[in-house]
Amino acid sequence: MLARTIRSMRRQLHNLADKSTWENFYASKQNNSKFDWFLDYQHLKAYLEPWIISNRHLHFAVLDLGCGISDVGAHIFLDLLNKNGKVDCVDFSETAIRMMQNKYQHLANNPRSRLSYICAEATSLPFTDCTYNMVLDKGTLDAAIRHQRGEFIGQKIVAEALRVMACPSKFIQISDEDPDLRLQFLSNCCKIYDEKTKSYNTSLKFQELGTFNGIEYIMYTIEKGLS
Repeated sequence: MLARTIRSMRRQLHNLADKSTWENFYASKQNNSKFDWFLDYQHLKAYLEPWIISNRHLHFAVLDLGCGISDVGAHIFLDLLNKNGKVDCVDFSETAIRMMQNKYQHLANNPRSRLSYICAEATSLPFTDCTYNMVLDKGTLDAAIRHQRGEFIGQKIVAEALRVMACPSKFIQISDEDPDLRLQFLSNCCKIYDEKTKSYNTSLKFQELGTFNGIEYIMYTIEKGLS
């Protein structure tokens, strides 16, 4: 079922960067409030856990960029962070954010809980600089680059992610794009950022995650540190 849904979405690749496409898609999921674009938490946990556990502290902060109606952000908060630190999940779809706020209202109503769902654009994040220890992008950039101005939008997404990242921190992207294309794009983004900021430097690597539902996935990681 999931594979069929993803294949159906891929037939509309040129529309994946449009907000209306996702508003309509999530509206159709009102009675089934879970959909993981690309991999779910159980597939990702082993790759996210080492960085989080080795760097975890009471103020450890995670940003789930383009969360949709995925439970990954909530699972990170409940499982890997054990309700310590904070996880902010953002998406430009008001429908998706409303669904997730309703789904996890029992946590939102808890004053000690720091799991939030926020409607925001990935190209203009409403957060201060150097806030997050980890930023997770699970297909958001992949959707954005389908736009006719995709390269420009993609550069803004990466620049915003790097801006809100603390030191040290990691920007983890889950994608199905070939490394020959994605590495060149991310390398250019990192070069622009490094030259602009001077105070920070970035390093880039990738790891093949395997094939799921007939699709091969790659994890791209940008690590940010002091120059």
